[in-house]
Amino acid sequence: MRSLAGDPSRRSLAVATAVLAGLAAVFFATVRPTNFGGSDEWLCLSLLSRGTLDFPYANRPLNLVWNLPAWLLLPDRLVGFLAFHAAWIGLAGLVVFLIVRRLLPGAAPLALLAGALTVFWAPTDGTRLCPVHMTVYSGCTFGTLLATWLLLEAWLRRNLALAALALGAAAVAALSTEAALAPLPLVPRVLLAAGGWREPTICRSTAPRA
Repeated sequence: MRSLAGDPSRRSLAVATAVLAGLAAVFFATVRPTNFGGSDEWLCLSLLSRGTLDFPYANRPLNLVWNLPAWLLLPDRLVGFLAFHAAWIGLAGLVVFLIVRRLLPGAAPLALLAGALTVFWAPTDGTRLCPVHMTVYSGCTFGTLLATWLLLEAWLRRNLALAALALGAAAVAALSTEAALAPLPLVPRVLLAAGGWREPTICRSTAPRA
């Protein structure tokens, strides 16, 4: 088995994980967990305290599924939402890195830049600094990207188990927020960009027959 130091792919993944986790930590280090953006954060806390994931009148059966880990880890504490909001955004950046690296082999620096932009780039989105409200959307974004990456890997590896995981991640994301369905028309383009299924090349001898 090759060591991490001798495997460029694993090494780039380790570097990307450290860099993107650091960026997310730095970005949210000064954000207050009590930042509210006008949404009904207290209703969210009340629903989670009763184990309810369906937000009233929203027709989103798993709307609060991305908030649930924060509540389970630190019940009645807002800091858990900030931690998971930052985690979902950091993980979204990592999945973008994996997608770009898969689509453009050998372009790890570009993939890392794409992941970093995913973590940082929201200059006009002030609500991104409101953890309780935005954990729903940062989590859903991560879930959608995760489904995309799993489907891409399933397509290239011809792996039904990964395809099932992709479907599961996509279903959870769509049932949490319907906006997760928006990228659906782009899925065929992603698969085509990856090159699609490639049949094994059959090597035939060109030497003349006797």
